[in-house]
Order: sequence, then structure tokens, then C-alpha cells
Amino acid sequence: MRGYAMSLPVLLVLASNGYAQQGPGAYTTYISGRARLVEKYTISTAAGGKTRVEAEVTAGSQVAQKMSMTLTPEDRPLEYSAGSGGNSVSVQLAGGSATLRLPGQTDRTVSTNATAIYVSGIWFPYIFLFHQYDTAKGGQQSFTAFSPTEGKDISITIEHIAPSDPAGPQSNSAESYRMILAGRVQAEVWTDRNRVPLVLAVPSQGLKVVKEGAESLADSVMKESPLPGVQRFLAEDVTFKNGTVQLAGTLTIPKSGKAPFPAAVLITGSGLQDRDNNPGGNSMFKLIAEKLSANGIAVLRHDDRGFGKSTNPTSATTYRDLINDTKSAVEYLRSRKEIDPDRIALIGHSEGAETAGILAEEDSKIAAIAILAGASRPLDNILIEQALYDEALKRPVDPSSTNEFPEIVRALIKISDDAKAGKQNQSVNDMYEWFRQHAAHDPVQTIRKLKCPILILQGERDEDALSYNGVALALAAARAGNKHVVLRVFPNLTHEFIASSLDKAATMEERGHVSQAMIDTLGKWAVATLVVKNGAEAQDQPESVH
Repeated sequence: MRGYAMSLPVLLVLASNGYAQQGPGAYTTYISGRARLVEKYTISTAAGGKTRVEAEVTAGSQVAQKMSMTLTPEDRPLEYSAGSGGNSVSVQLAGGSATLRLPGQTDRTVSTNATAIYVSGIWFPYIFLFHQYDTAKGGQQSFTAFSPTEGKDISITIEHIAPSDPAGPQSNSAESYRMILAGRVQAEVWTDRNRVPLVLAVPSQGLKVVKEGAESLADSVMKESPLPGVQRFLAEDVTFKNGTVQLAGTLTIPKSGKAPFPAAVLITGSGLQDRDNNPGGNSMFKLIAEKLSANGIAVLRHDDRGFGKSTNPTSATTYRDLINDTKSAVEYLRSRKEIDPDRIALIGHSEGAETAGILAEEDSKIAAIAILAGASRPLDNILIEQALYDEALKRPVDPSSTNEFPEIVRALIKISDDAKAGKQNQSVNDMYEWFRQHAAHDPVQTIRKLKCPILILQGERDEDALSYNGVALALAAARAGNKHVVLRVFPNLTHEFIASSLDKAATMEERGHVSQAMIDTLGKWAVATLVVKNGAEAQDQPESVH
């Protein structure tokens, strides 16, 4: 589970008007300006007038995923599958219900109002999504999709902005749309006049998707303007090692001021993310790094092992291995002459927040830690709490019956139970040992031992690490005698620190971007803690908890 958070949602939306673009096509996915995935697809007519879609996603020379989909002659979804062999996931939809088939699990049938399938990383179905939009009606329109992995309906909002007028050969036919996915992520989309998506961009994630043949349009509409403060620091690609794994990242170093500089290491949550915190909901780490380095603090952020430019491990990865990856990042910073080895802070999101606490307990030289959307309880407790909270938002739930939880949650709970029972790893991804190590760690007991300054930031609408976790951690540290604890709970923000879909007053912009208030709060605390000397107080420093 990715830091208890939802990654960028991608939608298979199937129109009900019989529309389909026949033939082959391809989309290329770029993250932070680098081509990561290529998706090739073919839409064809099958027996009985049905539509058949086959797709293959490749990462470099390797096939990452194969998918297929069958639709009725009216383009209603009949079945969808993804993966290969025993690891495939499939769903069949009919009569207002969806039957899910997950590896090693009993078939499950749930009710749904969706006319779509919701998955991650596949782009050709946006052809169907945008043809479903009623251009005669215009304005903001709502749709519903079904998520096989979560076993529930997901909301989608699309708004036609205007015809686009970028420079380039396709400028006379581009249309501009804004889309909110699952109430969390804002995407900008440019289509042709037939509403076939040509370019899709998520600025908060540094992500863009380009249809084959639309490269010139992408170049014209995706011109980036420099962020405030960019000119105030240098960015350097770096590598460092933890055993046989080589970790690749970016070190941003302030241009002004005098070395050695204070520094921070950014720590991602669970799962695979790149140095900018993709996929995970947004490019939070890039924003944090640029904010801090524009204000006198060097920042190191890196791709997770086995992702981006970091190399794959040669043996099963445990949670301790991930902790040691961050430990290696700290050691690398201490080897740089531009960095003050006694002024290095750790800033962790979700699972990374837990890692920050563990390393600060083990290494007394860590100057400070920032906990972003962290948990105060072991992972096995958090998983059940997440599921119960999510279901109870929709209906009355019996907390003693895990059978009412989504299939994916029940599968994770079973893995956790098997891990605690001593089951051994059967693959290169040592999930059992990862769960065992998490279950054995109590974040509250760790934070009680820390004497360094601690910042705790939590979103009020965080459904993955409920906001009480931040309060519990702050009180535990303060009652243990730490006089340098700061807590901030941001109203209506989610696990990714973007505006919640439950906040009806939030604008489309706020629902698609990381909260500037969170970035500013973190920046002010970091400057006051790491840059200001001799205990002097920085203006507008957040009030501490005692």
C-alpha cells in the first residue's frame, strides 16, 4: 500500500453511444520530463458487434502490463482484465453489479452505478471518457467509475474550458478541458475536435501523457514557467549506494549564503515512487525541495530502489532495507563539503515519517525531523482503521466483521496476519518480513525518546492516517519532555495535502495542487530550526505544543 495513499488515478470510461476509435494508437507517459512508459493499444470490432481493446504497456524493453477489455455494441463494459497469469485482476459488469476476481481471493459481487472502470496507468480509455462529455450542455459535468482494486465507485468531474490556441500545426483543432479525478487530482487535457485526448498533464505531479503524433502540440501547451525561487539554488543529479543498490537522486544547494549549509533528506512512503514523490498523488517533494533550497537549506531526494534511475535490489527488500536507504542518504550528505554534518534534518511522508523517527532515535546527530501524514500506531492497526473509517463514511458498519471490508484490504490484512504467524517470503518482494517489521514498531514509543525538534503536519480529511495520529504523536513527545514540538492540522486537507472532495468550497485549483499553506509552514519551521542561529526566533514561526 503506497504510504497509505492513493496514487494518481487513471480511468477507463466507456461511453454509451457506440463511439469507438478503431485501429492502433499509442501514448507515452513522461514523469519529470523523462519518458517512463509507452502504451500501445488496438481497438477493434469483435463478434456480435462488440468492441475489443487490447493494450500493452512497456517500460524500456520490458512489458510492464497487458490489459484487455470487451464492450457491448453500445460501448458498455462487459469485462476488463489486467496483468498476466495468476496475477491477473478482472471484473465483469452487468445489471448494476460488478463481479471481482483477484488473485487467491473468492469472487466478490458488489453494486455499482458506474459506466466506467477505474485503474492506474492506462490512457487509451480517455477516448471514451471525453466522448461521453456533453458538449451541447457544457460546463462542469460529473461521471462515475468503478475501481476493481478498491471495490467501489469513484467520482470524476470534467469541465470544458475553451478552444486552445497554442502555436503549432494542431492549434486550430485543440480543445482544453479540466478534470478532477476521485476528488483529489487535477488534470489538464487537450483533445482534438472529436474529443480524442492528445495531451494530458498533471502539473502537481510533473506528469504528462502524449498521444503519438501530438508531440508538437505537447511542446506548445506544456511550456513551463520557472517556479519562484528556482534561480536561488543549483540542482545536481547524484548517486550513492546502500550495499549493492545504487540510489539516484537530486541534491539542491542554495546559491546564496555560505557553506556548509544545513540540509534535509526527504523520505517517501511505502511502495515505489520517484524523487518527486510520484506516483503518490503529487510532486510534493519537488515543491518542498525548491522551497527549502530557495531559503538556505540543501535538500536530497532520491528515487526509490527499483524505480526511476535507482537500481533493482538483488534480494528481497524488507522495511529495514528501506530505512538503511535513508541512512545511506544521510551518510552521503555528511560526505559533501557543502553540507554541515551536524545540521541534517529528516522529512518523511506517511511510511517515511515512521522512518524519520526510527533513524532519529538511532542517530543522535539528526538535527530535527518533520512528520507529514504519519501514523501513531503499527501498520496492522492502521490498515483495519482505514478500511473501517472508509466504509463507515458510506453506511453503518459492524467493526467486528472484516468481511465487509474491500477485497484489497482483506488481502492485506491476511498478509499481515500470515506474516505475524511466521510465514516466509515466496518472491523477491518480501512482504511478510516487511509487515513483521512494521508490526513490531510502535511510533509513539519511538517519538517519546526523541529530544530533537519535531514538526508534525496532518490533514484533517486524511482517510489513510486519520488526523488523531498527529495529535497522539505530538502529545506523546511533549509529555515525554520534548519542548520543541510543533503540531499543525490543516482543515479539509487529505493524506496528500490537497483539498478534500468533501470540501465543497474548495476550487478546482485547490483540489489538484499541494497546499501552499503546508509548504510554507514546513519552510518556516525548517528555516527557524536549521538556519537561524543561537536560538533566535524566526518571524511567523508556528506555535509549539507543550
